[in-house]
Amino acid sequence: MFETKKKNGFGLIEVLVSIAILTAVVLTLNFLAQMAYYSWENAQYKTAAYNIIQDATEYIRNTRDQNVGTSNGWFAGLATQAEIEKNNGLITMPSGFTREIKVSDVASDIVYEGTALSKKKVEIKVSWKERRGERSLASVTYFTDWKSKY
Repeated sequence: MFETKKKNGFGLIEVLVSIAILTAVVLTLNFLAQMAYYSWENAQYKTAAYNIIQDATEYIRNTRDQNVGTSNGWFAGLATQAEIEKNNGLITMPSGFTREIKVSDVASDIVYEGTALSKKKVEIKVSWKERRGERSLASVTYFTDWKSKY
């Protein structure tokens, strides 16, 4: 008597399930894109901080090398951060970054040509703020009053 016609199309439940799956995929892709961006941004900050540390270390090493053999002493002008900054040998700090340089004497067991070499510990810490809060990168380098053989 009554014939039922088969309807072509989607029911309400199928549409809701497909919307839920599509929403989950879009949210996951958005989360992954956001994490990739934050990682890229963090890598940029770390690279800048590393370059700041490298610049300070090379400046200190170069000044030490120039001082060796002079009457001023091998570590002249490098005893404190203020002395290092006063010489303007370091790069200008990018905005948002701060650099701390701490110099301390260290007992040395290094002997060169019968003389114990003095040794300095130089700690450099670069700090910056990013989305997830305060971050920092630190370096420790030991310098001695080496003498060239030439």
